[in-house]
Amino acid sequence: MKKTIKSVLVAFLSLTLIAAMMMPAMAAGRAITIRLGDEKLDVVPVLLQGGRAYAPFEELFGALGASAVYDEAAGTITAVSGDKEIVIEPDDYYISVTEGGETQWIYTGAPTITNTSNGQVFVPVRFTAQVLGYVVGWDDAAHAITLETLDEMIRDSGATYTVMEKYLAFAGEFNSKCHYVDGSFEANMNLSSLFGYYDDEQTASSLTLGGTATGLIDPGGEDMSINLKTNLSDYLLDTLEGEMIDEETLAILEQLDDIDISIIINNEDGMIYIRSPLSSALADVSEDTWISIDTGEALSLSDLDLTSNVTVSSLLSMNALTGEGGFEQYVAALLKTTLYEDTGNETADLLAQLNSVFSDQAMTRDGDDYIVTLTSDDADDYDYDDYYDDYYDESYTFELRFSFDGNDFDAITVDLSSTTSYSYWDEYTYESGMVLSYSFSSDGQSALSLSATEDDVTMLSFDMSFTYSETDEEPARAPAEGSKVISADDLTIPDETYSLEEAV
Repeated sequence: MKKTIKSVLVAFLSLTLIAAMMMPAMAAGRAITIRLGDEKLDVVPVLLQGGRAYAPFEELFGALGASAVYDEAAGTITAVSGDKEIVIEPDDYYISVTEGGETQWIYTGAPTITNTSNGQVFVPVRFTAQVLGYVVGWDDAAHAITLETLDEMIRDSGATYTVMEKYLAFAGEFNSKCHYVDGSFEANMNLSSLFGYYDDEQTASSLTLGGTATGLIDPGGEDMSINLKTNLSDYLLDTLEGEMIDEETLAILEQLDDIDISIIINNEDGMIYIRSPLSSALADVSEDTWISIDTGEALSLSDLDLTSNVTVSSLLSMNALTGEGGFEQYVAALLKTTLYEDTGNETADLLAQLNSVFSDQAMTRDGDDYIVTLTSDDADDYDYDDYYDDYYDESYTFELRFSFDGNDFDAITVDLSSTTSYSYWDEYTYESGMVLSYSFSSDGQSALSLSATEDDVTMLSFDMSFTYSETDEEPARAPAEGSKVISADDLTIPDETYSLEEAV
């Protein structure tokens, strides 16, 4: 009798252990569920391994609106959602996502899991949902993995963008027209920080450049003439002092002082054409020859490049904010840049940052002006040991102002200043600063000013002003028929190396 009871207990314990291994993940006795909004997804079981949640691939993809197939021989899962194709290789720490003809490899650190007893394949919930466009979160009270779309995340944040929508409406109309552009620019770069301070015999420590740019621009491309004046030849001659320079090289150096450049950009077919006496001399072709560059893709500046860094200037560019879908479309597109590889709150943090600048809630009103002001003054002491004390201080002030005439956009201005100081042992103090100002008005006046300093020495200054005038003319899409055009791929640039010994 005792033996029988013992056998039953052993069998019961064994079955319990086996069942526990096959049951959904449990924590404090509660199974983990997956919720899409208010809906509980019919996806079971959810397993935990290595701190990550897994679910059966077919059920998870299906519940999220995608179709998925499993190649048993190759062990590969291929899923399709709209124009997006997702491929998960066995034992691979990456998921490939192909969309719009481009493929990204997303690192997951979580390869698929296969139940050897029945062949069921499990995929990581977080990364599978993210590549399908869902933001993944955790509801501790409900003990559930939560999913929501980027649009839902934006709406749930409570942010509205009516001011940006007004600006967007103006930018879209402005960029739909052709404009004659007339502008000038000037820059000065102190090169001492790059190459060390010069002695009395080397005075060309600053590189200066300036010039003018005129031409036509419309959504299809640009046709511009640029004149660039520099002191680059003086700098290079000083740098090459003591070396023998032949007449041909000297002639090329002299052209650096006054450079004429013609450039045609065709956004529609991705072609760029450049003509310049300098480039002709370097490539050993006649001065009337156009050099063509085939980028292999359209160059429409109205498309948001999802691989580029997120900057205020890119968002406020007159070329960036065009198209349909409203400003929320751009917020969602920018969030997508962090979504695929989000392992925590990166996407939510980016939304908070964007809303702190561009949402109506971040702006204060002054008459017909809407203003965003951000400031920071972060000073910290770092004590590495009993003998050393390093001090670092960084502060900035940022103001973004949208001006309207009633409901009509009038102007936008951006002012940014920042300072950084670092002291070492209370003996040496290094300070740097940057000041930037940008403005654009509805009458086509644009200006940009930038200066950077180090220890009260101006290391870089840049000033630019442009006027945009509406015109019926259209920019050329290519050089005139009969022009000499040679592909950059077909150029042969002489590769000759001279030594002082050979020259003598």
